[in-house]
Amino acid sequence: MSDPKISIIVPTYNRELVLTDTLLSIQRQTFEQWECLVIDDGSTDGTKALIEKWSAKDARFRYLLRSEVHRKGASGCRNYGLSQSKGEYVQYLDSDDLLTPSKIESQLTKLENTKELSIATCAWGMFSNVHELEVKKELKSYCSFIPAVAIFEVFGEYDEFMPIHAYLLPKSLIETVGPWNENLGVNDDGEFFCRVLMEAKSICFVPDIAVYYRRSIGDNLSAYSSIEKVKQGVESWQKIELHFQKYFGNKMHPYISNAKDAIFTVVNREIPLAITNHKFFFKEQMRRESLKSKVRRGYWRYLKK
Repeated sequence: MSDPKISIIVPTYNRELVLTDTLLSIQRQTFEQWECLVIDDGSTDGTKALIEKWSAKDARFRYLLRSEVHRKGASGCRNYGLSQSKGEYVQYLDSDDLLTPSKIESQLTKLENTKELSIATCAWGMFSNVHELEVKKELKSYCSFIPAVAIFEVFGEYDEFMPIHAYLLPKSLIETVGPWNENLGVNDDGEFFCRVLMEAKSICFVPDIAVYYRRSIGDNLSAYSSIEKVKQGVESWQKIELHFQKYFGNKMHPYISNAKDAIFTVVNREIPLAITNHKFFFKEQMRRESLKSKVRRGYWRYLKK
């Protein structure tokens, strides 16, 4: 096969039981000029044997063990995968998620007909059973954007997001914005795609295709389950906030304030000590919480009269 047009980068760790579903969704792509780099983060199950079995039958699949040059974690695996990739475009895909068969072909066709440095998106849905796939309908982010960064207005106003595998990216764009931040154990995808969206000229939304995100126990906010994870999450959002200040100025963007509100609600309920560790980051949320507490105390004093 000639050099691949698309590099599909799949970080994995002990996903043997669900990885086959993901690989099947890759193998069924209508566009065939791709390579799939599965980057193992040190699995202790049968992941290596499974991938080697696939690659023996289809040389487009390659098993790679994460280089020690990169830190343990999905970001380190993605960075290592990119360094080994040959494609002109990059498809990031987690090892338990799915692509519909024409996903890559449809997005590639759109991007190849776009002169400027653009990225492509599509519809998406969540699933627990591969036989019950359902797309989220009528999201406000299901449209094209010029400039690409305009999508943050929709994300902020309607509390939406795009999973990473909904995007198809030119490799040159990734090389421009820089690697995934391997020091962020929480919300590393949010920080990375913030940089991508601020650099891309436009977003091309491609209808009639979709990707699927496998439900797991909890969600993105449940990642804030320890003092250390809260610290990492806050660090990621501090970096995102700096990106926004450079691009939009110092005014607080709804995308940032809504994220802070959501994180504050979860952390204040589960690990209130972590809030006091990050008083400056949550200062507005703490101010509003203090005001609500004063109102509640005043109400109970009124009732006792």
